Amino acid sequence: MASMTELQSTQSSIPGFSVSHQKIELDIDLLARRLKGKTEITINPHSKELKIVRLNCRQSDVKRITANGKACPNFGYEEPYSKATLRWDAGVHQHHMLRKKIEAQLKSPPDEELVINLPKSVRIDDLDPFSVEAAALTGARSSVGLNTKDDTLGEPSSARTAVEQERRFTPLTIAIDFSIGHIRDGMHFVGWEAEDLRYPHAYTKSFATPGGACCLFPCVDDLSARCTWEISIKCSKTVGDAFSPPPSKMVNGTGGTVNGVHNGVAKMAVDQFQSNMSPEDKVLELFVICTGDMTDEVRSANLSWVFWTD
Repeated sequence: MASMTELQSTQSSIPGFSVSHQKIELDIDLLARRLKGKTEITINPHSKELKIVRLNCRQSDVKRITANGKACPNFGYEEPYSKATLRWDAGVHQHHMLRKKIEAQLKSPPDEELVINLPKSVRIDDLDPFSVEAAALTGARSSVGLNTKDDTLGEPSSARTAVEQERRFTPLTIAIDFSIGHIRDGMHFVGWEAEDLRYPHAYTKSFATPGGACCLFPCVDDLSARCTWEISIKCSKTVGDAFSPPPSKMVNGTGGTVNGVHNGVAKMAVDQFQSNMSPEDKVLELFVICTGDMTDEVRSANLSWVFWTD
């Protein structure tokens, strides 16, 4: 992994790109408030000289990155939450020190945390304007790093520039495997504490400023960066399943617990949850609701997959 200083030093010479499509797969453990995910981002370079791709990404552990199927080991990731700390004796009078540490994430748009250095083996070629691939790119309009506006048409000139340029070069697919050990932002959990008697559920919340989406998956978290989406979410099928380890996680017959811990949750807490639930509570189904068009739903014995497109 390259240092952020090395990659940041080339910022001024980095050409832009536009995002035409993003595919997201999330496997959410509601009880432990963690997830595993994978995303594939189709980008359209504005130049053959594109060497670095910058994305917003927070609270994630980036496992693996590829570009057009080729590994990208040379990437830099600066997790902003690790900087949101002060000395133990700091008080309210030091609030400006904390703000200074995270001011890059408070801007609109915020600075990118994930910087991917494309390998030399990834080539960007001219695109045949009459090919099927070129026709599929016609509708993409989102752009990165350009904020100028044309007063005559009342439309961002960056959008028109992206459309013109994205037809000229072959697209790249950036695939990222990641996980979040403990979700602190981006998703809210209700009813998953022993003393909380509300119906267990979780939900995301929209923000007027960027920073909400990149807490759950790497992306270009900019309100002007629009593209088509495919989203699949996997979770437990019922409330009872959410509080019980699946058979595949049985360890030496201990019900998926290791040293008294199941998926980061103390076994005592899991037992308390299960003892407080009636048989009727345990069979209550969990449903995933998302904006867009639902294309498929798969429900197994204790898991549910739901797919959307937008």
